[in-house]
Amino acid sequence: MTARDADHVVTTISTTPQQALSGTAVGTGSFAQCASCQCSIGEGSTVALRAHRFTDETRWTTAAIHCSRCLPDHGTITTPTTGAAEIVVAGRLTLRGDAATQSHRLVFTADEGPAAVLDYSGPDDGH
Repeated sequence: MTARDADHVVTTISTTPQQALSGTAVGTGSFAQCASCQCSIGEGSTVALRAHRFTDETRWTTAAIHCSRCLPDHGTITTPTTGAAEIVVAGRLTLRGDAATQSHRLVFTADEGPAAVLDYSGPDDGH
């Protein structure tokens, strides 16, 4: 579906949450911090990214990132939010460079396949 307004054209596409969340910038510089244990995590680290999207929004919002040690305790959604889709996705941290600006940033790269989705709750699952 394509819609136009005065400033730009908006095109709607279908994609998986993993594809939508891959490339999400996390942390500052070359490191991020685990939301659970506050340890420093960097390039190559196995992580889980927790994100949500309210029914009236088109974009996913990153809520937290957890290191591999904290996954057993924080890899599930224990209290779903009514009106929001919530997801926990497994992946790793990678550095993405921009040659033109000579800069880099730490980004989340989601694992592929259905097993990458550690947990999901739909907008009607909340309390």
